[in-house]
Amino acid sequence: MERKSDDKGIRWYTIAGGAQLPSVTSILHNFLPEPPALAAWKARPTATADLKFAATLGTIAHYRIATIFAEAFHLPMVDLELDKDAPPLDYDLINGVKMAMVAFAKMMQKHELIPHIIEHSTWHQEMMYAGTVDFLGDLDGVPSLIDFKTSPQVRDSHRAQVVAYKRAVLSHPDARFKPQQAVVIVVSPVNGFKVEVVKDEDAAWDLFWTAFDNFQKAHRPKDRWCNR
Repeated sequence: MERKSDDKGIRWYTIAGGAQLPSVTSILHNFLPEPPALAAWKARPTATADLKFAATLGTIAHYRIATIFAEAFHLPMVDLELDKDAPPLDYDLINGVKMAMVAFAKMMQKHELIPHIIEHSTWHQEMMYAGTVDFLGDLDGVPSLIDFKTSPQVRDSHRAQVVAYKRAVLSHPDARFKPQQAVVIVVSPVNGFKVEVVKDEDAAWDLFWTAFDNFQKAHRPKDRWCNR
């Protein structure tokens, strides 16, 4: 699937037949009410630069993690895609990636991850949203869908993201891998690693649905999917 972002910051995936589907991350980022604390944080003079720094760190760490799995399990390699306005690779950024990878290595000492598919683009056949899954494979023997994060902790939006991905994958009856659980793995440069299996998938789905329905009201008012 091809993907590109529009001038409003929404990423769209183009599937066979030409239909354009919004990404899960764009839906969650643009169509949930913004908490007051987050709005205050974004009002800081350095907020834009801090967000670009964190996004670039996450992109590079994701690339390195995917490369490790691809090389170890003979899977297709992935490309490193940095935004045009990404910050320079200075000491702080390089060291941040290094510490995230230290956290990843420590996590791998505690858990067994066997990938079947990495960086897998998928879409929900009925609700018509899309996204790219970091990891489909076994976590300690359990078929899992995993998203890696470099943020300090697991957020509600992360849980909503992986559950939305899981439902998208399972919307395809012929999917060659069917995850039993949705998992967020944090590999933070500051706080180390955390592996969280989403226990309350219904609550996570409710949060995604809120954002998805707000998206529908703005972009698909005549074709709203109402069967949550």
